[in-house]
Amino acid sequence: MKIGNQDYTKSIIFVFTGYGVHDEGILVSTASGKMFYASAKYGNAKALIYHHQKNNIPNNENIIYLKGNPALERKQPITSLAQIFSICKWLRQHRPALVVLSGAPAKLDIRFLYRLLAPKQKFAILMATPSVDQRKWLRTLQNRILQINLMLFNNLMVPRAWRHDRLRLPKRKLRYYELGFNDFGFAAKDLSTLKLVYLGVFGGREIERTIEGLAIFLSKNKDAKVTYEIAGKNKPQEAESIKNAIKKHKLESIVRFHGFLSQEEAAKLIQDSNIGVSYIPINEIYGYASTKTIEYLIAGLPVIATQSKFREEYINESNGILHQDNALAFAEALEYVYYRRLEYKPEEIRKSILHLSNEQKVKNSFLPLLESLITKKGVMR
Repeated sequence: MKIGNQDYTKSIIFVFTGYGVHDEGILVSTASGKMFYASAKYGNAKALIYHHQKNNIPNNENIIYLKGNPALERKQPITSLAQIFSICKWLRQHRPALVVLSGAPAKLDIRFLYRLLAPKQKFAILMATPSVDQRKWLRTLQNRILQINLMLFNNLMVPRAWRHDRLRLPKRKLRYYELGFNDFGFAAKDLSTLKLVYLGVFGGREIERTIEGLAIFLSKNKDAKVTYEIAGKNKPQEAESIKNAIKKHKLESIVRFHGFLSQEEAAKLIQDSNIGVSYIPINEIYGYASTKTIEYLIAGLPVIATQSKFREEYINESNGILHQDNALAFAEALEYVYYRRLEYKPEEIRKSILHLSNEQKVKNSFLPLLESLITKKGVMR
């Protein structure tokens, strides 16, 4: 919706400024985007999106678009400054009840300007996973800069599984909510052939080890029928590394690399698969809630996953297996699942975990928390 005379004083505004978020296909694929859409479905929530694209904007009554100057696109720090100045001008004009900003680490983190340029506005910061950069010095620096920026905000929204050892935040500012996960839908599963799927991001995940592990498994189980679909966000070098691993192990006829998929394409891929792969290295960088693990389970897929405290709460012998972070361990876990594949009951797996779906959690936990921040007098800006 373009800016008009509409009254936003009772609205919750989600601010999105990332590259490509003007595309609803990209926006709905993000964790914060999913939370916005569910919040808009059950409450008075709108999205405020700043973008530079010249193409026509989608028609969605719950989305407000602020048009940027295409000449400034990707010209940091001018881009970020232009975004914040434009957004804060809109906030001062329309005074929404609450504004939700991202708490994800950024290469250029100047979100403190929101508090300075819209001092009367009430904000909530939707915290995300701290920096996962492979370089420790940069990871530490990004998280420290994030902490400094957050000093000016008083409502830091964190899931109950938040790891305080990764990013310490003032407890008096924390507002806890129950994390929800995407429901890609359900389709009946034929487990006679293993159809593996990995859907997620690639940076630092070492997905190549699962390809190597698949090669090891096939060398020992030559008659096994297996396919492996790999899809998600990637940078060119990450995509090239995965493609090279497929070629190295001569699995071109078995492993297919898709790259980024729309929400509809991702849902179809999940529904056509029957085993979810949730692989990340076991180290100090990772260890938060594993989105893909729960999304697979909600879709009725047994899961092969690297070990973590979070996954130990949900993965058991009835719905998958946990393993160490190396190719041989993945091969052994795959073999375990292969010989037990007909014992899994996809409908029961889905039923046991469906209460964690995003819409249910937003409706019953996240949205009520946002509304309480608006009405509760003791909650600061």
